[in-house]
Amino acid sequence: FIPGVSKPQDPIDYEENRKVYKAEQGLRKLERKMRELRKLLVVVKQTGDKQETKKLTEDIKTLSSEIDAYCTRYGLKRQFARETVKENY
Repeated sequence: FIPGVSKPQDPIDYEENRKVYKAEQGLRKLERKMRELRKLLVVVKQTGDKQETKKLTEDIKTLSSEIDAYCTRYGLKRQFARETVKENY
């Protein structure tokens, strides 16, 4: 801080910071689960099991709506790049 040049920083609300951190960690957990399901879907598609592919696709849709609801509840922005999986292994 330089008097007359810069403004002092606002004090950090540690309780609010903790809440946001916990909410973001919950979102990361859901994103990991989504990546896991999508990786499994890629493998199942390669085996040609249509019944399992359909089940996994439904699971992914359900989880996607859960993530949307979670983001809405905690005021977070969904980052789709954290959920993507390359399909050409």
